[in-house]
Amino acid sequence: MDPELEEKINEAALGMVLWGEVEEAVLEKLKSNGIVGAPARKIFQKAWRTRLSMIRSDYWRQLRDGFIWILIGLIIGYALLWGFWHGLGGSAVPLSAFVWIALAIGVWKSFSGLIGILLAGNKKGALD
Repeated sequence: MDPELEEKINEAALGMVLWGEVEEAVLEKLKSNGIVGAPARKIFQKAWRTRLSMIRSDYWRQLRDGFIWILIGLIIGYALLWGFWHGLGGSAVPLSAFVWIALAIGVWKSFSGLIGILLAGNKKGALD
C-alpha cells in the first residue's frame, strides 16, 4: 500500500476514535478501505492508545494543579500563622478562610484528576 494513502487512512481512523466513534464503526471504515483483520485492529488500537494518552495528559495536568493549590494553601497558611503569631502577637483566624479555600480547591482538583486518570478508558464522546 502507498505510504501516503496509509497515512491518510491512519489519520482518518484516529479522527474517528478521537470523536468517540465506536470500534465497529472504525473497523467498518477501515474495511471499506481494504484493511481487515489484524492490520485494522492494529490501526484501531494505536488510535485508541493515542486517545487515552490525550485524556490522561489533561487529567495529569489537573492533578498537578491540585497539588500546586495545596502547596500554596500550606505555604500561605504557615506564613500567616508565623507572621501573625510572631510578628503581630495575634491570631490569623480571620484570614484562614483563604487558606481553607486554597486547600479545598487543591483537594478537589487532585481528586478529580486522579479519578480521571484511572477512568480514562470509560470517557465517552468527543475530546474537548
